[in-house]
Amino acid sequence: MMDTFNLYLDCPSLFQCVVTLDGVSYRDASARIVAITDDVNLLFNGTISGQGECSVPVPPVSAVYADGVTGILRLEVIADDYYFNALELPFVVGYAIKATATDAVQIEMPSIEEERQEVLPVVEVVPSEPVTVEESPVIHADDVVKVKERKVKNKPAITVDMVGAIVKGMSKK
Repeated sequence: MMDTFNLYLDCPSLFQCVVTLDGVSYRDASARIVAITDDVNLLFNGTISGQGECSVPVPPVSAVYADGVTGILRLEVIADDYYFNALELPFVVGYAIKATATDAVQIEMPSIEEERQEVLPVVEVVPSEPVTVEESPVIHADDVVKVKERKVKNKPAITVDMVGAIVKGMSKK
């Protein structure tokens, strides 16, 4: 026998048990459970089969009860115009599906000013031969590329890979 029945806020449940009737027929017997609390009582209708199998569907109770509410669940059996309190057990209202988090930490985020101040490469292109105004201003791939790091505020980032792609693209022309 169960100790406590769970009524769920987020999904339906099914109350099942075996009912034994002596002196009356199962044919016209029916069952219901009553969820009793200090504030609100709910009634859920069920059925009893010819073999005494009792089944009472219970929809989600989020419209009436809050998480953690407790009370008494009473099974009432009606057979041949007789009424029986067949069972009482405690119930608790909760969620069938739960998620929890552990080991939470807070990480200090950099301020907006710190985010804007990034380390960006500064590129100096030194051609292998001096370029004059009359000559073509094309930089060849075998030119030397020097990259230095320095802090630059509020400037778009240019990466070393971008510079390499620019130099390769210029050498193909």
